[in-house]
Amino acid sequence: FPDYERVLPKSHPHTVALDREDFRAAIERVSQFSDERSRAIKIRFADDEATIHSSLSESGESEESLAVDYGGPTTEIGFNATYLLEFLRAVGEPRVRFHFKDPQSAGELTPAGEDLNYRYRYVVMPMRI
Repeated sequence: FPDYERVLPKSHPHTVALDREDFRAAIERVSQFSDERSRAIKIRFADDEATIHSSLSESGESEESLAVDYGGPTTEIGFNATYLLEFLRAVGEPRVRFHFKDPQSAGELTPAGEDLNYRYRYVVMPMRI
C-alpha cells in the first residue's frame, strides 16, 4: 500500500464547527455562479462567521454567510465546491468540523459527533483563485 499518511495533514491550528446541512445548502447555492470546470468558491472564516463567495464574469456573483463556531484569525481559502459537497452529502452527522492550517495547506473535514464508532477524515486541497 502507498504511504497515505504522508498526505494527511499533521496539524490543524484552526477549527471551524458548522451545521452540515446549512453549509451544504449554502455551497450548492453559491456554486451556481462558479466556473463549470473548476467549480471554484472562496470561503472566508472570520469571528463566528463563514462567508462563501463565487463569481463568474458572464453571469454574476453570489455570496452567503453562515454563523459558525470560530475564533481564529480571518482566513480566506479557495476550494472546488464539488469536493466539499461530496463529503457533506456522504456524512450523516448534523454538525461537521473543518480543520485547517493556512490557505496553502490541505484542509480536513470530519464529523463533529462525540460518540462516533468510527473515524472519518476527508482531506481537501485548496485552490488559488
